[in-house]
Amino acid sequence: MVVFLGQALATSIIQVALDRLASHEVIDYFKGRKLNQKLLQNLEFVLLSANSVLIDAEEKQFTNSAVKKWLDELKDAVYVADDLLDEIATKALRSKLEAKLQTRTKKVWRFVSTLFDKKIQSKLENVLGILQILIEQKKVHNLKEVAGGVTLPPRQLTTSCPEEYGVYGRDIDKEEIFKKLQLDNANGDEICVVPIVGMGGVGKTTLARLVYNDNRVKENFDLKAWVCVSDTFDGSRIAKTILEEVTLSNCDIHSLNLLQIRIRESLKGKKFLLVLDDV
Repeated sequence: MVVFLGQALATSIIQVALDRLASHEVIDYFKGRKLNQKLLQNLEFVLLSANSVLIDAEEKQFTNSAVKKWLDELKDAVYVADDLLDEIATKALRSKLEAKLQTRTKKVWRFVSTLFDKKIQSKLENVLGILQILIEQKKVHNLKEVAGGVTLPPRQLTTSCPEEYGVYGRDIDKEEIFKKLQLDNANGDEICVVPIVGMGGVGKTTLARLVYNDNRVKENFDLKAWVCVSDTFDGSRIAKTILEEVTLSNCDIHSLNLLQIRIRESLKGKKFLLVLDDV
């Protein structure tokens, strides 16, 4: 069983789309095909405009259903845009193989590519239109812009130690997670994953601690581990922490491959609970 806790998704979704938009594959493909590069510029503009109000929107969505609906529609549109950009990047990589094909095959490939270009450009125009309408609505919802986004201070690493003064009002949420822990696939060979996602400060870590320190976990799991992933994703550090948690001993192994082997050996045939905090 793996429980992971992460921040709200909208900001990361837009950043992924912006990164893909700026990739060499997408840019070179538009230049090479003489497609309307204004589409890419406009798409970048609306994504940046959306990104500037996300902090305010993610805070207001919990008290304003209209803002929540706007945010959900924005995420859906960004997903579509990102999928289209991914298609373009994939097509760009495939196009590099065109020169190696025979002449007859090239003619067929160019015909297919032309159809693809028209189709993808039409889809981009449609999703861009939707995004532009959504961006215009940010004034209606009185969403405040934060120039350049918000630079958050480095987050402190978390631990599984229970809250000093106790926690109230989370019993229902805790029981819902325990229901998932007791599902059949949580007892089989497959890993059962329970995501706890929300804005910072709503109590994701606190809820996970309540579950992690509950006596039922001790009774039903052979091993458990708590790992704070945080901003900088370091696979070796995470693997080392997992191994130290399940073996309750220090680890001097530096090889990621060896760490993974030791983890597999330690967990083989055992039921375990792994919490990945601050993903």
